[in-house]
Amino acid sequence: MCRVTFDLKKELKSSDKYYENKRTLGPTWACLEITSYCNFDCDYCVQENSNINDLCFEEWCIIIDKLKSFGITQISIIGGEPTLSSDLFEIIRYAKKQGFVVSLCSNGSLVDNSYAQALSASGLDQIQINIDHIDKGHHKNIRKSPSCCVEPLTALRNCSEYGIETVVATVVQEGNFNCLEEISSLVVENNFSSYRLWREVSGAPSAEMADFIVAAERVHAYLRERGLVSVKSTCNDLPVSFSDEISFSGCPAGSVFICISSFGDVFPCSFCRTSVGNILKEPLEAIFGNVAELSRQEKDLCLL
Repeated sequence: MCRVTFDLKKELKSSDKYYENKRTLGPTWACLEITSYCNFDCDYCVQENSNINDLCFEEWCIIIDKLKSFGITQISIIGGEPTLSSDLFEIIRYAKKQGFVVSLCSNGSLVDNSYAQALSASGLDQIQINIDHIDKGHHKNIRKSPSCCVEPLTALRNCSEYGIETVVATVVQEGNFNCLEEISSLVVENNFSSYRLWREVSGAPSAEMADFIVAAERVHAYLRERGLVSVKSTCNDLPVSFSDEISFSGCPAGSVFICISSFGDVFPCSFCRTSVGNILKEPLEAIFGNVAELSRQEKDLCLL
């Protein structure tokens, strides 16, 4: 996958920390898939929709303790849809108690005002919610979302009200290519923290790289005049006109980032589903060694 993040605020609590770390230091960021169950059926998602073997809260506490002992400093909680897990608030609270920066990737469907307040009270630092089209109907078609759910813009506003950093994300596709500036304007008008463009490579439909580059340049041109602070990208050789303004990281999979599934298996990232061990059954040192070896063998873990 390739992503470009446009930050509109300085000194964000939760950011792409791997830009600040030398890649030789090893993983500093872990993604926790606390459930694989989701109430959406997005066009581009590669995640299996099931919660048969989800770990319990106590098991996640063990995992969080192991991550802390190995020097991990940031946790992103994903799914499936993590707000469907009854353990979400407790997991956030426990991770914050252990000193982690905690972010959440959600579809926002359950994040009404009271839910956002509860997320804030738990200590959540940042939330990412997708807006994949400016038109609500088209967005629902892309996400295959239920009719009775909180709109993503409303969910983002609710979180912002309670001091949670808010990231708007869009998976660039042919169907939303012409409304990216309008989505960018929502980020500016609502004083959200960042706007993030994704190019999926594992699912479909996906933007061609040439179209993704054009999309990034259009968003950059729009935000540059409206308070853009910084730009970061996981695509090392992204040939855009503003490349001199970008902090390039390269793919973080396996080097400074790992993903842990809802049953404890460890992957280089959520898009590379090659297990390198189970964190509840094997020493973390051995797992990180397996990750490093896989990264050496597979130069492109996204299989572009």
